[in-house]
Amino acid sequence: MSIPDWAAQSMVNSVSAAANNVAQHLMSSCGGSLLADHHPRINEAITIITQDLTEPHVLMKPKMFIDGNKWCALYGENIHDGVAGFGDSPDLACDDFNANWYKKLSPKGVPA
Repeated sequence: MSIPDWAAQSMVNSVSAAANNVAQHLMSSCGGSLLADHHPRINEAITIITQDLTEPHVLMKPKMFIDGNKWCALYGENIHDGVAGFGDSPDLACDDFNANWYKKLSPKGVPA
C-alpha cells in the first residue's frame, strides 16, 4: 500500500500553503512589516513548523500500537507489505517510521 507521488506532493503543497497563510496573517498583524523586524526567530519557527508538518508520520498517520516491548508505527496492512517503525516510545517509533519511509526496496523487494 503506497501513496502516489502526486498525492504526497499535493499534501506537502497544502501544508506549505497553510504555513504561508499563517506567515501572511502574522505580517498583516504587524502592520505589513517584516516578521524578522518584530522577532528574529518567527521566520525560523515557521520553517520548523512547516518541516514538522510534512514529516511522513504526520502526513500518512500510521497506526500506533505496542508490539512486544516496543512501540510500532505502521502504515499498511502488516509490517511485510507496509512501512513500519519501532522504538521505545511513540516518538522514537515515528522517527524510525520516517527514516524507513524513504528507504528504497532492494531487488528482492525487501527494504535495503
